[in-house]
Amino acid sequence: MNRKGYIPAMAFFIAGAGILAAGDHHDRHHIEMRGFFRTQLVYNDNIKVYLRNGSVYILDGDFDENQVRITRDNRLYVDDVYVSTDSSGQRLTHTYHELVIQIMRDTKKIGIEGAKMGLRGAGIGAKAVVGVMRMLLPNYDSKDFERDMDAAAAKLEDRAKVLEQKGALIDDKIECLKETHLRMKKRIPALKDLEWF
Repeated sequence: MNRKGYIPAMAFFIAGAGILAAGDHHDRHHIEMRGFFRTQLVYNDNIKVYLRNGSVYILDGDFDENQVRITRDNRLYVDDVYVSTDSSGQRLTHTYHELVIQIMRDTKKIGIEGAKMGLRGAGIGAKAVVGVMRMLLPNYDSKDFERDMDAAAAKLEDRAKVLEQKGALIDDKIECLKETHLRMKKRIPALKDLEWF
């Protein structure tokens, strides 16, 4: 029996329940999902980014009291002090804010879809038990059982491939976010002075 479909189901179930990693360890970034509602992005080993009440918070991972905040109307604050920015800085903060919202939203969707896939994988296990019992009946043998299991696993595998593609898109957005982060640091004097940013 083809069991390849079971592995992605389990992997995405774990992603939905706990942590979804975007990219590999060399990129040094990941997304932590705590439940489905408190998500934070961690990258460059020490920068944490999360959303609260429509504002994006960027924190020094080593010392959480150091923070940069971008409000939903693109106002920039460093340690709760408002920082005036020119039109170029406004575009960068807007891009950063939008990317964070998209990344968090897409990550939650993948986590939820992954959890559903995990449940479907559990459903395949239940179907297998029923299939084994059906083999005791006439007109249903091991070939029928294998065919049914392969069909169910193939559907799950197709869904896993779609989620992998969505995960790759999130990874691309994280790379854009990191580039925007660097551009903000170079362009906005108040951020340039922050060693941790």
